[in-house]
Amino acid sequence: NEELRRFAYMVSHDLRAPLVNMNGFLAELRDGLGVVQEVVDGVRPHLNEAQKQAIARSLYEDIPEALDFITRSVRKMSRLSNAVLSLAQIGRRELTFERIDTLLLVQEILATLSYQINQKQITIDIAPLTDVIADQVALEQITSNLLTNAVTYLLPDRPGHIRIWAETSFEKTTFYVQDNGRGIDAADQEKIFEPFYRSGR
Repeated sequence: NEELRRFAYMVSHDLRAPLVNMNGFLAELRDGLGVVQEVVDGVRPHLNEAQKQAIARSLYEDIPEALDFITRSVRKMSRLSNAVLSLAQIGRRELTFERIDTLLLVQEILATLSYQINQKQITIDIAPLTDVIADQVALEQITSNLLTNAVTYLLPDRPGHIRIWAETSFEKTTFYVQDNGRGIDAADQEKIFEPFYRSGR
């Protein structure tokens, strides 16, 4: 455990510098994009219609959307890095309970996976989800692991389909993530919860 704590501290510490750099370069990219947009707006009247549409799509849709995705990913990584650092410092992380919009949480996680989702042409169905009182980092980490695995381990010979829904009773809310991927061998049902273990098909 002590070795694991030292390792966690080292990983968290080493992640901070690149995350700070990424945030700085993101700010520079946004500033640079603003300058380019101003220049392009000035020469727009001299462009033909096809050029106008291409530039509008790139400068005002594709690039800002890509920057937003990167920003969300950096923020998520920063939260996880802070959680790891906290774990390394005190041996455990104190849970902070708050009301969480789980639909928004799921949408933000899927946004960080949007490139893979689009590349694999995965269909995702999200039913209405219930807000819960929980620890933001813990719930985000669990949900992110489930969705990342669902996206990663789909089968290439059929279209991917992921369903997310929740069932609420008086005592609890249960969340479900279902995919049509490779599945989990019955013999591995318990083993998959061990660290660094990957199930057979």
